[in-house]
Amino acid sequence: MVSSITASIENGTRRRNDLEYIPGYKILERANTPLSWPVTITDPATGKRVTKDLRPDALFGIEYKTEQGSRYRFYVVEADRGTEPLTSSTINRKSALRNILQYEAYILGGEYKKHLKLTSPMLVLNVLISEQRMQHHLESLSDCGAMRNVMLFSCVDEILAQRRSVKDMDEVNSRPWLRAGLSPVTICKR
Repeated sequence: MVSSITASIENGTRRRNDLEYIPGYKILERANTPLSWPVTITDPATGKRVTKDLRPDALFGIEYKTEQGSRYRFYVVEADRGTEPLTSSTINRKSALRNILQYEAYILGGEYKKHLKLTSPMLVLNVLISEQRMQHHLESLSDCGAMRNVMLFSCVDEILAQRRSVKDMDEVNSRPWLRAGLSPVTICKR
């Protein structure tokens, strides 16, 4: 599913001469770092600070070629097949809430800039296989301030997600990405 998502986006950028796809391995190679990064968050249940590795499902960038010069934006992908809970009684178990807390520290806290040696903005692309689950995620972010700008959501039919065909996943590239309480965003738009 992850490969189909990123391949669909890469194919979408190849169809245009004003966009260039930057694969994750090139970003990691340039920064001389692994994809995984330790992120410290506060456990909402106990108030204790804990450090857990954040490992996105994928990483890539897009170069947006404009008349004023190139602009860059980087993305991490979270492919949600519905196997993790929205919340958990322990912060040690991966959940949607822990994911939000980790990305809040990683992106809004600027950790990704240190980790990947980037200066351009980063967004999280959340691809889910259930419309209902996507709505739960959007609702959980409604009170999360700036995280609403960072977390983008798209839903693919469960059957398409299981097929993992790039052609079938093209809808991930062509549809606007939803944000909690904000207008949708099209990532292949300057």
